[in-house]
Amino acid sequence: MGMRMPKTRYKEELAVGRGKAKEVTLADVQPILQTEDKQTLIRMMLDWAQEDDRLRERLVLYAARRSGPESHANAALRAFENAVQVDDFVPYEQVPGWARGVDEAIDAIEGLLHDGQSAAVIGLCESALRSLVEAIEMVDDSAGHFSELRDRLKWPAESSRSEEHTSELQSLRHL
Repeated sequence: MGMRMPKTRYKEELAVGRGKAKEVTLADVQPILQTEDKQTLIRMMLDWAQEDDRLRERLVLYAARRSGPESHANAALRAFENAVQVDDFVPYEQVPGWARGVDEAIDAIEGLLHDGQSAAVIGLCESALRSLVEAIEMVDDSAGHFSELRDRLKWPAESSRSEEHTSELQSLRHL
């Protein structure tokens, strides 16, 4: 077995003779990325998406949204189903990550509402609520994530119904 250097010593040796290196932040990223050509950026994002499920889902949702309302609705439902799906019991420590994924998928459903797709949102929310109720049986929800997620799914559906009702009333006024 090889000898392992303690991390503190390793960090000290890295700093020797170099002075204090500037920590790169997100603010530093933009000007650097702006120097890259478009194809390099696309290749980087797609490569990263192969290893990062959330990034892949965000890219697919972005492309679906740009492809039209039906594609967007289908992708939003698929994103939610992927996020809510649990194969084994999810212990308490892992629930925040699971809930964050479901929360991001609900953002995609809300995006449909903002795009004027209220009819699609009602059906999606109803389907998503059923899936959430099924999944929660396999999740240690001691922290109460379920109620927050459920409420987020109820709001777009209720808002969509309100928009449809308002739209119907406006149509009737023109008769």
